[in-house]
Amino acid sequence: MKFPPRLFAVFTIGILCFIFSLAVWAVFFSRIYIVEYIDVQSTTIDPTFVRTLLYRYMDENIRVFDQHNILFFTPAAFRAYLSQYAVIDTFSLEKKYPNSLRISLSGSPFHVMGYLEGHFYELTPTGTIAREVDATTLPQYPTLINNALAGERIIIPKSSLAKMDLSFPVIILPPMEQIFVNTHVIDARILNHIETTKRLLRDEKYAILFFRPDPSALQYRAYTHEGWYVIFSTASDATQQTKNLNTLLRTTIKKKRKSLEYVDVRFENKLFYTLKK
Repeated sequence: MKFPPRLFAVFTIGILCFIFSLAVWAVFFSRIYIVEYIDVQSTTIDPTFVRTLLYRYMDENIRVFDQHNILFFTPAAFRAYLSQYAVIDTFSLEKKYPNSLRISLSGSPFHVMGYLEGHFYELTPTGTIAREVDATTLPQYPTLINNALAGERIIIPKSSLAKMDLSFPVIILPPMEQIFVNTHVIDARILNHIETTKRLLRDEKYAILFFRPDPSALQYRAYTHEGWYVIFSTASDATQQTKNLNTLLRTTIKKKRKSLEYVDVRFENKLFYTLKK
């Protein structure tokens, strides 16, 4: 049976449109290519840590080319994202179609980050320099820290905060003429106290952007994204100080929180605060 040319052309176009529509559906609307399985191979970085960051990266990048889709997933962009949270020595990512990723990497997650004159350094638990970190992975911090050191009030919109909500503390280091690997830059007591404070305040509505120690007095300031800061002391328990802080904010400050200048929680039985004029 021979079809008329016009009917054959219509039939062919119809088939091609169907195939095209099916392809569009499969790529953009079905779950065929949505990443479901993630295999992380590393002896130096916790695979759960990598998977958590991967899911967060995909959730934050869903416009135009959804990174949940393996066809659009960009390994180089994910590595850059991961570099905000860990030192990456080696990295490889293999796509296993239709919905699996295999990641092999080595390096170490950041625990505490020190900042000095435009440079970032990973710190050891004893307060020495472990290594210098590429400053381009933390682009927002230099300007914020320099403004804070100049006495300016630091306020970060929540839309920008999501990109900075890091799991590790960022500490402003004291000035020094030279700095090398293994240079001791901060008292371990202050460092440990800061780490504890950061962990205790991790889930609060206000975020701690960075810390500024005063080594001579074994105390430090914690700067929040709302523009106010808190003065802590290593002479008092961090758990009690954070508890006192949140009690003050909840019962006394309440809606005046954004008008705060600072809160002083160094003394367990006395709390001081100042509102901006």
